[in-house]
Amino acid sequence: MSRASGAGRSGGQRFGKGAWVLILIVLAGAMFLTATREWLLTELASPAGGTQQIIVAGSEASEVLLAVSLAGVAAALFLSIARRIGRVVGFVILFGIGAAWLASTVSVIVDPGRASVPAVRAATGLEVVADQVSLSAWPYVALVVGALFLIGTVTAAVMSRGWDTSSRFERAQTRPPADADAADDGLDPANSWDAQTRGEDPS
Repeated sequence: MSRASGAGRSGGQRFGKGAWVLILIVLAGAMFLTATREWLLTELASPAGGTQQIIVAGSEASEVLLAVSLAGVAAALFLSIARRIGRVVGFVILFGIGAAWLASTVSVIVDPGRASVPAVRAATGLEVVADQVSLSAWPYVALVVGALFLIGTVTAAVMSRGWDTSSRFERAQTRPPADADAADDGLDPANSWDAQTRGEDPS
C-alpha cells in the first residue's frame, strides 16, 4: 500500500515539473505572439498635406521583445534537463527575462511617442515624434502575460525544491529489494541441490 502511494507521489511530482516547464514555454510563446501584434497607431502630418498613418508592432516599439521571448522559451526548455545548480541559474535567467519584458512593455505604455520613433524613421526617413500616437490593447495584454510569466517563474522555483527528491525516490523504486534477492537465492535449484548433498532440508 505504501509503495503504491509513494509511486503516486513520485508521479505527481514528475508531472508537476513537466507542467511548470510547459506553462513557462506557453507563456514565453504568448509573449512572442504579442510582440508581433500592432501596439501603436501613429499619425504624422504629411508635407504634401493630410496625415500619414503608421502602424507600429511591439517588436518595432521595443526591439528587445522578440529576443527576450525566445530566450524565455530556451530557458524554460533548459529547466527540463538541468540539475539543481543549473536550475538555479535557469530560474535567475527566467526572472531576468520576465523583468526585462515588463520594463520594456511599461516603457512603451508610458511614452508611446518615443517608442514609435524608430518605426516613423523607417517609414519616412525623418527622426521625428509623431503628432498623435494611440495605444492598442496589445501592450496591456503583453503586460499581463509578462506578469504571469514572472509569477510562474517564482512559483516554479519554489516548487522545484521537490524535483530532486522525486528523482531519488524513483531510482529507489526501480532498485530490487535486498530481501527479494535473498529469496531468489534460496529458491535457486543449485543451492537446493548443495543443501541436499549436505544432508540438509532445503525447505
